[in-house]
Amino acid sequence: MCLLLDNATSADQIWPLLPGGHGHLVAVTSRELLAGLARDGAALHQLRLRDPEAATEYLARCLGSGRIAREPDAARQITAATHGLPLALGLAVTELAAHPGRPLTDILAPSAHPGPGPAPRQRRPDSPEGAMTTGLDRTYWNLPRDVARVYRRLGLLPLPETDTALTAAACNLPAGEADRALRALSAARLLEDVADQVAGTGRCPRTSSTTRPSSRPRGKAAATRPLRWRP
Repeated sequence: MCLLLDNATSADQIWPLLPGGHGHLVAVTSRELLAGLARDGAALHQLRLRDPEAATEYLARCLGSGRIAREPDAARQITAATHGLPLALGLAVTELAAHPGRPLTDILAPSAHPGPGPAPRQRRPDSPEGAMTTGLDRTYWNLPRDVARVYRRLGLLPLPETDTALTAAACNLPAGEADRALRALSAARLLEDVADQVAGTGRCPRTSSTTRPSSRPRGKAAATRPLRWRP
C-alpha cells in the first residue's frame, strides 16, 4: 500500500493512519517538522530554497519544457517572484497547470483596477506572491505575540543577514529570548535554518516596503524575499 498524506500539522494526525504490517510506503507533507515520526522509522526531508536554475528546471518538468522555452522571460520572473521557496513554486505550478493554454505572464499581471486614478499596488490571489502571502499570513497569525513582534522587526532590517546578537539588539531582547524566537520562527517555517549548508546560513522570508507587518493588522505579514540567519 502507498499513502500520500498532505499538509499534516502534527504527528498525532499521522499515527492513526499508518498501515500495519510491512511493505507499505507512506509519504507525508507538512510545513511543520514532524520529528515524532522518526521513531516509526520515518526519514525526514526538508525542502530547501531552489536556486534560479533549479527553479526553472522544476517549472519545465511540471509545465513542459516547450511552454517554458516559449516564455523564458516570464519563467525567470516567476522564479524571481517566488525566491526559490518550494511552496510558492508549487502554488504557481498548480495555477498554471490548471490552465495549459494560459500565458505564463498572466500569473504575474496586476489585478484589474476599475475606476479613476492609478491602480494601488496589490498581489493577485492566484499569483505566486499572492498565494505565498495568504499561506504565510495564516502561519504568522498563529505565532505567539512576542515571536510575531520579532518577525516584524526582522522584516524592517535593511540587511541581507541576521544572527542572534543582531536580532537581540533590533528587538531589545536578551540573547536567550532572541535565540528562542528565531528557533520558533524556524519551527514555523518562517525562517529556514540551513546551518549545515555552505556559509552556515539560514534564510527566512522578509517583508517588502509595501506590505510591512508593522503597519498592517497582525494577520497581514507578507513575505517577499529571503533574509539569511546565521545561527
